Order: sequence, then structure tokens, then C-alpha cells
Amino acid sequence: MPFQLRVLEGIQTLVNSLTPSTSTSTAALLSSTTSGTINVATKSISFHNNDANNPAILNVNGGGNVNIPPGVTVNFDAGPNAEYPAGHFVYDATGSSFIISYTY
Repeated sequence: MPFQLRVLEGIQTLVNSLTPSTSTSTAALLSSTTSGTINVATKSISFHNNDANNPAILNVNGGGNVNIPPGVTVNFDAGPNAEYPAGHFVYDATGSSFIISYTY
């Protein structure tokens, strides 16, 4: 195989590794007034506390519970070609109301 062809093939391999995946994403939207876990690997996710008075709880990757005040939205984006593992996000909207949207 000529040297130039090997170089071109090497460049093509590098370009292919940097090109974003063409896989499709699926969007999901849910409203919750209970506790739960997002049990799919997610590419991006948003939690919005839709309650007028009470905080909701979010735990990311076992890092501890964080109160999300009423009216606040928290967003996470794993970036291109990345995702958060299933079970990474645990929430408790008991006594409150979370609107959760995510892509997987």
C-alpha cells in the first residue's frame, strides 16, 4: 500500500472519530409529585420545580440531596457523544411538583 494512501486512511479514521454520532435522540416529558429515578442513560435533562411554595429535592450521582426552590429550573447537558448513566438522577417532588424533560 502506498504511503500516501495510508496517510489518507489515517486522516479519515481521525475525522470519523471526531464526527458526532448520527444516532437519533428520543425526547421525554413527565410531571411528578412523587419520588423517582431516571432509569435511562440521558444526553440532557432539565428539572423545573413547578410548585408555588415548596422545594423539591434532586440528588445527582449520589452527591447528596439538594433543595430546588419553587420556580427554579436546573439543566444538565452531557455534551456531544456523551450521556449520563441510567440512575444518575434521583428526585423527590413529594409535596411539590417537578416537570422533567430529557433526551435519551
